[in-house]
Amino acid sequence: MTLIKFKNDRLQTPSFFNTIMDDFFNADFPVMPRSSTQVPPVNVKETPEAFHLELAVPGLYKDQVDINLDGNLLTISGKHEEKSNQEKESYTRREFSYNSFSRTFTLPENVNAELIHADLNDGILKVNLPKKEEAKQKGPKSIKVS
Repeated sequence: MTLIKFKNDRLQTPSFFNTIMDDFFNADFPVMPRSSTQVPPVNVKETPEAFHLELAVPGLYKDQVDINLDGNLLTISGKHEEKSNQEKESYTRREFSYNSFSRTFTLPENVNAELIHADLNDGILKVNLPKKEEAKQKGPKSIKVS
């Protein structure tokens, strides 16, 4: 059986419908396994004592995240591989999903590299970048005029 596109001048359909149908019927089958490289969103916050990074990495475990410091470049990367195996009567269907990311941050000179630490909890990776003691902001100071 052959699928033939049909065009009827009397039939008026919205253009977005035609696009959806064309995308569906012209899709390559079988659908290829999902694979993607996505960059997780990050929140950066500065306090007088440190810089704080928060990355949304849902579904990743601690052993799937790497944090490396090379000079003043901090690279955070992660890789998630998901395998699904579903057996039915006379066939096996397997689906693979690969997700990975890598983010690199240039750290300012006032970060104390020896005290950097990270925690992963509830899909949020928190990286604490303490400032060097001399770079910490002191509270307001009153200067007496002489």
